[in-house]
Parts: sequence; structure tokens; C-alpha cells
Amino acid sequence: MADPSEITSKLTKLQPIGSAPELSSGTVALFQHPDWNSPRFDVSINEYRERIRHMLNRNAVDNTTWIAWNLPIGTVLTLSDHYREYDDSKSVGSLDGLGGTVDLVGTGGTESTDLRNCGMNDIVAAFFWRTVDLKYGAFEMFEHPDFTGIRTTIFLAEWAANTRHHLPGWHMNDNMTSVRWRGLTDRQAVTLYEHPEGGRTYDRLLGYGNTKEERYLPDVDFDDKVSAFSWTPVIPMKEVLEPIEFKINNSGAQTISSKAQYRNTSGTEQKFTPTLERTLGQSFEVSSMDQHVAKVTTTLSQSASVGVPGVADFETTFSLELGYEYTKSTTKTTGQTTETKMTYSQEVTAQPGGITTATMLVTISNVPKTQAQTWATRWYKEPITGAERDDSNNGWYRRVEPAWIVMEGGLASTVGITVDFQKF
Repeated sequence: MADPSEITSKLTKLQPIGSAPELSSGTVALFQHPDWNSPRFDVSINEYRERIRHMLNRNAVDNTTWIAWNLPIGTVLTLSDHYREYDDSKSVGSLDGLGGTVDLVGTGGTESTDLRNCGMNDIVAAFFWRTVDLKYGAFEMFEHPDFTGIRTTIFLAEWAANTRHHLPGWHMNDNMTSVRWRGLTDRQAVTLYEHPEGGRTYDRLLGYGNTKEERYLPDVDFDDKVSAFSWTPVIPMKEVLEPIEFKINNSGAQTISSKAQYRNTSGTEQKFTPTLERTLGQSFEVSSMDQHVAKVTTTLSQSASVGVPGVADFETTFSLELGYEYTKSTTKTTGQTTETKMTYSQEVTAQPGGITTATMLVTISNVPKTQAQTWATRWYKEPITGAERDDSNNGWYRRVEPAWIVMEGGLASTVGITVDFQKF
């Protein structure tokens, strides 16, 4: 799982200016001149709706040279040359019709830059901000050689995988001369296309490769030619996930009951097998923190330590077996929600001349939202970072890596049955 702070640190930092004023978190300050004492206009993101495009104050429109910002990690504010209303049928990251842009990426501290160094001096007129899921990584497109001029950061979380995304209408369409992909994770690959419908491609943007940039696209005959891009997750060909064991304490747990009766009017003992079933209002959910997982399947088994249910506190140990399913579709669900449904069957002897009542007692304990780690052994076709070739498995590349899940909800932690008899 990629660390958002690590992804942020790998992006190309805008050239800072010394002695920038300290700002409170969530603030962007725009200065009219290359002077911290010049007239300024502040934007507090808490006062503007997320994702929506906003016009700057008229005193700041086309009148900003220095900027400073303090945004949380994972928050990005994009300044643009033009204003266009947000089209919610498109990705929030779409820059169609916005002209030149610059992304202010949050680091958790105060940052600054001179807009003359990124081609945006005195042309900023609008902005929008949003929270970005940085664990999906990013790559950067630059207008000029050596990662200079106007730049565009593509945050992959904002774009569906395995889909060609078109750039016509963007400033960067047919206008890119260098590219950098240090912000990709080692399980991602990006392809650049000459035309919106495809055509020639540049497909060296590999998160797991040693090369992380192309400073002069004319060297590969791909300058000012990019009109689309797509990205593809690197999916394991095979994997083995270790089970996760966790304990829950049943102190203060909820106990519910369900009953079944047998009326024995004969003169002899009768055997019957009541099946007691109950579906509870609580559910138990497990979701993956791996951005490439489309579905999680789970199997729970349990064992209880010594204790008297309902009398003494006791602990139940669960073993959670996981299975991941991957997909190339553009939508996905990364979790599995399981109803807490108990079915319990046991043979009971019904004495003659009376009513035998079997009562099932179910203890429901709540698991708070918890992150848990296990280990996954995975085999890939691609030589991803740290993997070793395994000739016994089709020559795939094997790597042991952490796998994280989030779980929460109610679990039936104990089940017991009592039998009572009442004569007619």
C-alpha cells in the first residue's frame, strides 16, 4: 500500500521562495507582485465547495506572481488560466477548457513558489480543490524540456484504469515535451497515445522500472504528440494470503435467544434435531486497502478461551481467511459485508409426556473499525521491485508483501444451547 506522504515527496516540487509567511492549514495566499509585502488575496478551502470550479476575487484575476499555501497531505488545489463550470459527467481532474494550470499539492506545511517559474504569471483566474487518494500514485506532464514550463499532474485515483482518456481541450494536448513518473507505484504502468483514438504509443512509464523520467521527448520522437493516456494496474497471476487471527472481548456483549419446542405425547423418549436460526441486525464488513482489489471473500472460524458465557469475561479468537478477486472493469467494490446469521443444529432428547424446549443463546460482540495486516505471497508476470524470478511457477516473479484490510461490525462470538422439560 503506497504511503501518501511518500507519493507526495516524489512529485516534482515547485521551486520555493525563501521567507514565505506561515499560513494556517487549508489556506492559499496569492500575492500581486514578487514581494511578500505586496497586496494579497487569501483562499480558505473551508469556505469553498470541494470539486466545484470557483472564480478568484477580481483583484487577484490575472494579477498574481507569488503564491504560498499550506494544505494537508492528500489535498490538491489547482489554479487555472480560465474558468469553466464543473461538469460532473467528467472526472474531477479533467482540465478541459481551463487553459494552463498549476497544482498546489499539500505537504502538511507551508510551501511557496514564483508563478514565473511555471508559466502561470499573471494569468491565474480560477481554482478548484479536492481530496485525492494518493495511494494510487501520479505522473507529471511538462510543457517544456527538463520538466519546465506549465505542468499537469495526473492523479490516477481520478481516472478509471484500462480506459483511454482524451486530452483535446486541455492545454497539454499535443503540447508536452517532458514527462516524469516517479510518483507511480511499482504495480502500475501508463501508456501515452498520439491520438485520442490511439495511434502510436509511448509505453515506458512503468512504476516498477528503473527509469522514472524522459526529459526531452524529441529524443524518442514523441514531443508535442500526446493526446490521450491510460493506466493499467499490475495484477498478480497467483497469490497466497495468510489468515489473520484476532481476538474480541465479550465483556458487555449483547446476548439474544431463539427457541424451538417439541411436544411428546408418546410414552417413550423421542429424538429430534431442532435447527435454530437467527439473522441479526448487525453485520460484519471486511474491505481491502489494496487499490487493485475488486472483491474480497472471507471465511471465519473461531475458538473460545476458558470462561463461562454470561458469567465471566472471556475472549474468542477468530481466524479470518481472505481471498482477493481482481478485475479490469472501471468500477469496483473492495469489501464484503456479511450478515451475522447463526444456524445451530443439535440432536435433543424429548422426554415423554411433556414439552421439551431448546433455547439457543448467541453472544454478539462488536468489532470496532480496525486495520489489520497479513502477508501475501504473489507472483507477477512483470519484474516488479524486489521480486525474484520463480522458474517453478511459469517464470513469474515472486514477492512477499504486506496486505492490509479494514474490518468492523458485529460477530456471533459464542453459541450455546439449553434444554428444559415441562410435563403436561
